[in-house]
Amino acid sequence: MEIVLASSSPRRKAILRKLGFRFTCAKSDVVEKTRRGSAESNAKRLALGKARAVAERHAGAIVIGADTMIGRNGKFCLKTGSKRKAKEMLRELSGKWHNAWTGVAILKGKRKIVFCERAQVRMRKLGRKEICDYVAGGEALGKAGCYNIAGKGRKLIEKVVGEPECVAGLPVKKLRKELRRIVAL
Repeated sequence: MEIVLASSSPRRKAILRKLGFRFTCAKSDVVEKTRRGSAESNAKRLALGKARAVAERHAGAIVIGADTMIGRNGKFCLKTGSKRKAKEMLRELSGKWHNAWTGVAILKGKRKIVFCERAQVRMRKLGRKEICDYVAGGEALGKAGCYNIAGKGRKLIEKVVGEPECVAGLPVKKLRKELRRIVAL
């Protein structure tokens, strides 16, 4: 069975490889814009949009789309390409708890499974220099919450309640279960 990951995310690729899946990748080109509503509903909607865009080009394949949202106190911590905004966001998250929601959509023909998992994350209290050094390294840019838990950003994290893979972009336990289910449908 052909599996296509509707993403070019190195973190998502690494998670699927670690699970032992053979797959190809196809970028969806879906514009990641949030709408009114919860982080969970936005993550699921974006994951489904990505999966649908790729499924149109890969008939018969199992297509996996995903989107991760970081939020704190009802506010989204979105991806940015700005070093200034990344520093502001890391200062906001420093020493505090926040949530990471990863929405996943699995499509196979007309069948679809869409779900969202959440992990709670506490970032260490970060000093100004540590934030500046991390952002200067480039890893903060283009990541929800402006950190990469699968990279050097793991040193910024004090505690995760839930799956670290959910924070990185694919909740492993639920993904395995739902992939087995969609193949059996």
